[in-house]
Amino acid sequence: MSNSALVIAAIIVTIVAVAGIAYVVRKQRTQRLRTRFGPEYQRALQETGSTTQAAAKLEKRLAVAARSLGCPSPQTAAMFFTMNSTTTAATSCSSRTSARMIHH
Repeated sequence: MSNSALVIAAIIVTIVAVAGIAYVVRKQRTQRLRTRFGPEYQRALQETGSTTQAAAKLEKRLAVAARSLGCPSPQTAAMFFTMNSTTTAATSCSSRTSARMIHH
């Protein structure tokens, strides 16, 4: 193979790999939000008509709730629902976030 053919092949492999990673990350995000929000995820999906927009809406809601409860940042709040119950500070903030979000 010539150098240009190898470069083209490498570019194609890179594009396919990036697309595959993006697909997996998006699926995991959707599953995480479905698990976290249950029926509210379906409502957000019906309202927005897009999984991307529904996910953004629900993640924004998590970030706002976390900030109002004194959690450090939206990135930290996103970690809360992936941690187990033995994590002390994260669990207390996450629990308050979940409880408040359920009542709104």
